[in-house]
Amino acid sequence: MKSYLVVAFLIAIAAAQPYPIEDEENAYRQDSIVEDEEGQQYHLIPLSRSKRSEPAKKNTQAQTDWQIRKPGILTVSHKGTILDNKNHQLGGMGYVQKNLRGHGIEPEVLGGGLKYTHIPSNSNLKIGADHARGLGTNLKASGTYNIYHSKNADLGLTGQYNRVINTPYGNLKPNWGVYLGGQYRF
Repeated sequence: MKSYLVVAFLIAIAAAQPYPIEDEENAYRQDSIVEDEEGQQYHLIPLSRSKRSEPAKKNTQAQTDWQIRKPGILTVSHKGTILDNKNHQLGGMGYVQKNLRGHGIEPEVLGGGLKYTHIPSNSNLKIGADHARGLGTNLKASGTYNIYHSKNADLGLTGQYNRVINTPYGNLKPNWGVYLGGQYRF
């Protein structure tokens, strides 16, 4: 189970890196077509992977952070935007936490998550997991669907699910709920 969490954490970190999105128009440029002596035309395809470009927006920049809190708790986290266009946004994050006064190099707590947002409706979906050594793994998912949005009012449907597994007492019962909420601004 620990190896699955470590792999999931590493995937979340790798996925949180921004990747450039090429326009289809620029993918087939005129300069990539060549002609030989007999007039035969060829389309050249690059064999190497293009380098990652810097994100255009400031808030899409991948960010790695670390801090040490009393009494010697080190936390290293990484977050970033995986996909960001005018209709969809996907962000990821992951973290590890280690007591520097403890023994061994294995982290005490680690976790990560993904958040998808549909920008036109501002609806979202979040999934995540946190694992504390010896205490179990907390799995969680939540989502919000905005049914109605205007200048003065909002109406939305929210659902959430949370379950702790692999505890010293076995798997705990899940907590879940579905809520209808609204707001009116006078």
